[in-house]
Amino acid sequence: MLNKVCQLEGEQGLVVPFNAVISAQSQAITGSGQANIVTSLATNNLRRVLLTQTPITENTINYPSQSAFANNTLTGVQFRVGSLYFPSQEAVNTGSIFWMTQSAFNGGDPIHHRNGCIDLNTFSKSTGPMPVGFNITSATGSGATNGKQQYFGDSCVIAYGFDNYKGGEALDADGISVLGQAGSQIVSLVRIAPNGTYWTTGVVFNVHLERSRYLVLKNGALRIEGV
Repeated sequence: MLNKVCQLEGEQGLVVPFNAVISAQSQAITGSGQANIVTSLATNNLRRVLLTQTPITENTINYPSQSAFANNTLTGVQFRVGSLYFPSQEAVNTGSIFWMTQSAFNGGDPIHHRNGCIDLNTFSKSTGPMPVGFNITSATGSGATNGKQQYFGDSCVIAYGFDNYKGGEALDADGISVLGQAGSQIVSLVRIAPNGTYWTTGVVFNVHLERSRYLVLKNGALRIEGV
């Protein structure tokens, strides 16, 4: 039946939606304050944006950049698409940023139960189990012991979901259109204060834009639709 639907002329074919991701990286951010990161993506179905931070130059093995992301005293996040702001009021503390991120994954289902926005290198906790089998020096600061020293302790991943339908199973063609906005631009506004004693050369933001595209199998051919 699938062969008939997908290969014979005159049949309706089969459409399979999937989420595709395009990534970009910001310029170096070396001081405290607001950073505006501009990305462009001409799509009708922008579903989600994710942000992470990594140091430009690593000083120590305690921070593996490809497996951990620091908080860097994150104090504000907001996204702008044309004249629209998401959320409408800037998320101005780690609590609101955390729940904004949870909402981006449809309320924080069990698959994404470790979404977070606080990392152990900037958290005040100084007690906890030592890493097994490793002798790791203090990460940074006088209290950076035990819990702060663990590998993969940094877990600051920021996200915002643009789906209109929340609280249930995600729809195949949700999100917002960026095509009608100026330059199809998505501007990420973030406020951070990098730790100057640890990140000597600043940080960069990694921006990941997720949008819906479609595999179309029809008349014996395959094509991809959607930008």
